[in-house]
Amino acid sequence: MWEVARAQRADASCEARRALAVFSTGQEWASYDPRMSSRLIERRHRRSEQPTMALRYQLEHTREQARLEAVVLADESGLVVGEAGDPAVCTELAAIAPWMLRTPARFPMPPLLRGADVCVRSVNVHGVPLHLAAIGGSIARDAVIASSLRGVERILTRN
Repeated sequence: MWEVARAQRADASCEARRALAVFSTGQEWASYDPRMSSRLIERRHRRSEQPTMALRYQLEHTREQARLEAVVLADESGLVVGEAGDPAVCTELAAIAPWMLRTPARFPMPPLLRGADVCVRSVNVHGVPLHLAAIGGSIARDAVIASSLRGVERILTRN
């Protein structure tokens, strides 16, 4: 009799964990293992199936994590593909991003970027070079930008 009661409690606990997971994420677990932690932690807080919104969320998260003034994804011609931060700063940052990678010598910065610490990294998506440029930031900026590049590539290569 005690074993039956214990089994019923375990089933109820299992169902409670499943309900908590569905409530906290809005999604049901594909396969539920009762040995898993009773608390489900969602890595991404905002999601979107639309690549433009997903890219925006990725760049906003990067900006917050690295404490950047602005971060922008630019194409080879210096046009903004995605941005987070002041639009005027993002436009200037996008315009110089390709040139900063090509030019070994320092060149004069546009007015909004003078005296700023600018970082530019590149990624190829379907053979198209894109540049992630950031201004400002904390000590962890390079690590956060490297992680963001992987996220950008994942978002833009998704079908």
